[in-house]
Amino acid sequence: MEMLEAAQREYNNDQVQSTALEVLQPGNVYLQEVVDGFLKKMRGQTSKTRIACFYELKASDVGKIVGGQSRTRFVVSESSGCLDLSDATSKYSLSRTHFNMNKFGKATEEDFETVAEVIEGMVNESPKLVWARSQSDYGKHKVDFHLKGVPTVGKFVQRDAEMRELEQLLVKNTAAVRRQKVVVLHGLGGIGKTQLAVEFARKHHHCFSSIFWVDGASEASLKQSFASIMRTLPQDELTADGVEMLKLSTIDVNVAVHECLRWLSLPTNQHWLVIFDNVDRDYHDKDDVQAFNVKTYFPSTDYGSILVTSRLASLQRLGSGLKVRTVDTEQAREILENNAGRAIDNAGIVLKRLDGLPLALTQAGSYMQETNMSALSYTKYYNSTWKRLI
Repeated sequence: MEMLEAAQREYNNDQVQSTALEVLQPGNVYLQEVVDGFLKKMRGQTSKTRIACFYELKASDVGKIVGGQSRTRFVVSESSGCLDLSDATSKYSLSRTHFNMNKFGKATEEDFETVAEVIEGMVNESPKLVWARSQSDYGKHKVDFHLKGVPTVGKFVQRDAEMRELEQLLVKNTAAVRRQKVVVLHGLGGIGKTQLAVEFARKHHHCFSSIFWVDGASEASLKQSFASIMRTLPQDELTADGVEMLKLSTIDVNVAVHECLRWLSLPTNQHWLVIFDNVDRDYHDKDDVQAFNVKTYFPSTDYGSILVTSRLASLQRLGSGLKVRTVDTEQAREILENNAGRAIDNAGIVLKRLDGLPLALTQAGSYMQETNMSALSYTKYYNSTWKRLI
């Protein structure tokens, strides 16, 4: 190499590091192996990474780097600057020397705009690329989506703000970030937490390799849910004891819990979602003898997603909390009248009494449709019923 020889004439050997620089010599075996290995990996991708190469159009005065003799050469030509000369690689020429390839004076320079456009395109493509790759990881761990065991809900009450936040917490960058995500939907009873969780599962089931619904109302119902889940898992991924137990008419729920948590903890099984619904008992409440620690039933992994619905704001300690609030007056009227099947005169008195609770509004509208009650009559009926209950 001309530059190396010139440097050796000007400096001591211990200053030049000639052995390390030998890798840059044309035809170097090690360098070729590195390039070949890289290209093999890129070509083998199901969802291919975009490769862009830049090379110079102006020769550089390499002689002035060492010594004083002027000597111009192309340091990185198209053939050396592009790892792959096929159409699989995007190639861009820049009207620059080797020494200012990545130095730009202002953002309006043509070469800078070229580089910026390429990088921006890669950034925009990256979420889809990462997601596509994560899909190929599902493989044998894929379990068909179904809503078995999911509570039946009526018309979904749109929760655009909460849905966006839920998507941000559980869907955005799911493939790029490898850590377990836990979100707790909390709010008053009848506020629409289960509805929101169901709608999220329906809308985004393609984002997960599997979605499982767990009834968290009690520890017994929770274990029974895991017993049902176990029947849906690929049998070749269960233990021998688990497969044998499936042949029996009854399942030991404790064994089922163990099998499910083991399956969810498999290192290659990282894209599942488990929804624990109606977890309204907090084991920190010493007065509640039926309370249990729901975290005991979380897989002990650093991946996967968990969604909990609860009336208890205190369960936010398990992960990220998301409060589901009452609906506004306009949406409350829409829920009431949609379920009543007609416009309601003096609806304001019902709306005020039910205070934006979607479930109560749905029930009120349905009852008013069945009985053809007016708003005033329903309010009187509701108040008298409430007094009897308390």
